[in-house]
Amino acid sequence: MIRTIAPADRARVEQGLKRLKLRRIREMLDAVSELALQEEPSYLDFLAYLVEAEVQAREATQRDKRLKARPSGTWPRCSSWRRMSRLSSWGPRAWGKATWPLAWASKPSAGATGCSS
Repeated sequence: MIRTIAPADRARVEQGLKRLKLRRIREMLDAVSELALQEEPSYLDFLAYLVEAEVQAREATQRDKRLKARPSGTWPRCSSWRRMSRLSSWGPRAWGKATWPLAWASKPSAGATGCSS
């Protein structure tokens, strides 16, 4: 029998996971290995489980970073307003907040926003 897949070397596996920046898989490797021995999933199922765990961990990390970067309830700065007004012709509704009268078709005057245009 010709063996094409060599036995796994734990150090090489961890080094590869670190190099590929797969932190979550590296953290859960022991637990998942034990679970795989008990349940005996197919290779594809095992890989899908690992990939899904990594994706969920990265999405949670990104969500946490976004929440820390901009606290809720804060208004965008003047530069953000100018950037958003280029994307949308109807002003603050681009953020999903209709706080100014909808009759305004463009940004309010400088005094209303606190910006000096």
